[in-house]
Amino acid sequence: MSLEIKKPHNHSMYRYLILSLLTVFLMLLDTSNLKFSYGDGNGKYQDKIDSFSEQIVRNSVKRNILEPDKRNLFAYLSSGYWKVTPEDKSYPDYDYKYRDESSAVIEHNMMLQTIPFTIIAEILELKNERSLDELFHYFRLINLICFSALICYIFYGYCISNNIKPNILIPLIIGTNVGFIYYAQNLYFISSIVLICPAYAMYSLINRKISYRIIFWLSCLYFLRGYEFATVYTLLTCLIPFLINDTNGNKNIIISIKIFATIILAFFAIVITHIFLVYYFHPVHFSSLRQSAEQAFGSLKLRTMSTEHVASPFSKGFYNHMLGIFQSTAFSFYKLRIQKWVIMLALIFFYLTNKNNNKFKIITVYGFAAYSSWYILAYQHIIGHGVMYDWYIYSLTIALSFSFIIISITDKYLQVLNNIFKIKK
Repeated sequence: MSLEIKKPHNHSMYRYLILSLLTVFLMLLDTSNLKFSYGDGNGKYQDKIDSFSEQIVRNSVKRNILEPDKRNLFAYLSSGYWKVTPEDKSYPDYDYKYRDESSAVIEHNMMLQTIPFTIIAEILELKNERSLDELFHYFRLINLICFSALICYIFYGYCISNNIKPNILIPLIIGTNVGFIYYAQNLYFISSIVLICPAYAMYSLINRKISYRIIFWLSCLYFLRGYEFATVYTLLTCLIPFLINDTNGNKNIIISIKIFATIILAFFAIVITHIFLVYYFHPVHFSSLRQSAEQAFGSLKLRTMSTEHVASPFSKGFYNHMLGIFQSTAFSFYKLRIQKWVIMLALIFFYLTNKNNNKFKIITVYGFAAYSSWYILAYQHIIGHGVMYDWYIYSLTIALSFSFIIISITDKYLQVLNNIFKIKK
């Protein structure tokens, strides 16, 4: 099924490629120079934000390659992860090294990126940890390049669809977004996957038609990696039609509803697939699909409907927690750092001072709604991980909304300045 949409003016792919390369360069340069204590082993591991999760992927691939007789579809949690209490001296802090001893299967997220990683390692005939670690380094770089190209295209499409001249501000605003810098290379989240569907939606709408079948399969690809931040992914994809200036409001609503329904369908398709995969491939044999479902989603209630080990909503502990989050950095360029609360206030200011601009309103509502969704639907999970996961969802919601609007406002003032100079000449 497809929907015809008026095609905007022509644009230069060369400019997009140049801006993408600049984005990659800035992301690699890492002007934020920030570190986060969780999971990085004091600089011991490559990932600066969540080495804990990335090492799950790495160690699972190592298990598949180094011990093929123990290969499994699902990821493994190596024994070095377990440190129940501070007094437990079995392993030092942040010890995520691969070990061939007992390990637990992780089934709540499929993390099927381990399959192509394993296949590539086999094709390259890699047989030891050192060569595999080198391969992971290249995987991280590829992930960064893909992430940069996709997010850059979303901004680029927004610009050409709204008669904004794409400029250096695009790579600058992407390359200084702390959440993007932190997560663009992580092999657990594979952050480029969250952008494939929104980028496709942008491309297809610019080029006059959108295939909901492709939306479905791209969404399946996303959920095969995991279910985290599903609401952010869904709402971001649904936002894309409203970013394009050439469609009217009613068509935008129709397209977004169809995108939403397609993603929900893909979600349930993968949930069902997940249950069957646990039933057939889990090392422990389950006698029924119901048992498989309980095993696959056993932690769902804890993650979504409990306050275990975290502050209760709207308690003093909750407010202290959120205060700490809002004081963390949203954008950083060397010593210049802008905190999250500043960006949030700026976004509210733009909303209040542009009441006649429906596009700004929708972009702002998306930012706050998508950001709040994870705190509403997965409260224990997001609070339990503190500021770490907040950086990720903040970068794709409020910071992203701010970026779209600041690009529009900057272009407006640049046009005014350009007209002034023309008059003087």
